[in-house]
Amino acid sequence: MTPELLNYYFKKYNLTMSDPHPYKLPVLRKYDSLEKDWYVEYYAYSERDAKLKRKRVVLAEPTEKQRIERAKSEIKLISEMLKAGAIIDPIKKKLQKSEITKTSKLTEAIKYFLEQNKATLEQNTYESYKRHLDHLINYLNRHQNQSLTLEQLDIQIAYQFTDELISEVKHGNRTRNNVKDTCSIFFNYFKKRRIIEENPFNEIQSLRTHARKYTAISKEHVKKLLQSFQESEDLQLDLFVQFEYYAALRPNKELRLLKIEDILDKTIAVPCDTSKNKEKEHVRIAPPLEKKIQEHNLRSYPGDYYIFSKNGLPGPEHNGKKYQYMRHREHLKALKIDHLQYDVYSWKHSGVIALFLATQNLELVRQHCRHKDVATTIKYLRDLGQFTDYDEINKFPEI
Repeated sequence: MTPELLNYYFKKYNLTMSDPHPYKLPVLRKYDSLEKDWYVEYYAYSERDAKLKRKRVVLAEPTEKQRIERAKSEIKLISEMLKAGAIIDPIKKKLQKSEITKTSKLTEAIKYFLEQNKATLEQNTYESYKRHLDHLINYLNRHQNQSLTLEQLDIQIAYQFTDELISEVKHGNRTRNNVKDTCSIFFNYFKKRRIIEENPFNEIQSLRTHARKYTAISKEHVKKLLQSFQESEDLQLDLFVQFEYYAALRPNKELRLLKIEDILDKTIAVPCDTSKNKEKEHVRIAPPLEKKIQEHNLRSYPGDYYIFSKNGLPGPEHNGKKYQYMRHREHLKALKIDHLQYDVYSWKHSGVIALFLATQNLELVRQHCRHKDVATTIKYLRDLGQFTDYDEINKFPEI
């Protein structure tokens, strides 16, 4: 079994890798009748209780043959994990700052880095860091090099690791680049703290990738989609995309979690725990959006209600991450435009284009998008196919 697959099953069975401990190999416990659940029984070491504890995997397949086949598979898998050092109820060992040195194991340094940054990182960023650094841990497991220290990972190992992301793990250039960048951030963290002297990933160049272009929705399709929402009485989705269009809110992290109390008289407050910049920000309410807010009487609901709840109206529970995406996808399919790479996020891009074309005011667009600087806004507009200097080309002199 590969290290990656073994790691997957450890997580699935809620087991933890450790040094060898006592265990009892799994056995099948069955009855003469199929009316009762059969089970595979085994004993794993509980680090918390310092003793062996019984664990079971229930077999509820409809036939005897299926249960026996499943039991054989489970027994083989669990036996392999127990022999590899599987335990339960691990005692979490919190690492103090003074415990991380250049001779600390790389796995310990990764754990420390993630623990220290979890509170300040956006959830999606934290999960990406963890996923990318898991690739590095899998690399160590694959090469039986779990004892490698922070200072021992040199540029040769870094190159081998990034090369194997493509040759062995079969990732594309973009994922390889993202993992490489996260590893560079990880080593810079300890370099800045004078724990190590060099960042082995600094000199590794990114590979070429195809640029990701933002996809805005055409004016024609905006009208058709809005008409489709109204005709099918999908009023929540209609309200959702109009908030996104007029307020340039990110659909999943910001808009989905927006509450009634965030709708102020003249602005929408984006809380620091959901905003991209981790700061409380405000977006001015455009007149068309204010009209929608009043049509839905949003300010009359309790302040702690989510605007987009499970019953189609504001409520105490927010929708799931994919809810609006899936509803939107159904309308795209119904209109036979699902091949155009539109998604819910496209409404944000469409709204920004409309604001820029109507005003040609870069600073207004920057504030509306909550960008840190105008350069970011110019790049964003350029990726949307919008140039901020259309008329300047007319000044090109003839030869």
